[in-house]
Amino acid sequence: MSSDDWVVIAQTAPRRTQFDSDLMELLFLESVLTDQGVEVGFQPFRPDDPLVMRSPLRAFQLLVPARDAQRARELVAEAQSQPADDAYAE
Repeated sequence: MSSDDWVVIAQTAPRRTQFDSDLMELLFLESVLTDQGVEVGFQPFRPDDPLVMRSPLRAFQLLVPARDAQRARELVAEAQSQPADDAYAE
């Protein structure tokens, strides 16, 4: 994944715990985007990767191809504007 071709759509602050709500939010946004056919990637790796438990605490980024950035931002904004119960209902 070249940084020239991908853009950050969401990110966490450096984490204080091994797995927290910020990481859950990235996984939720990943599902929102992939459900709409948007390809996603993570830096440095996927938040639920087993390496998370063995790695130093760090920030994570959710990325999409630059060509999908505008659509992804709109989908993320829409998902984040919904009340939590509505966001998970389908």
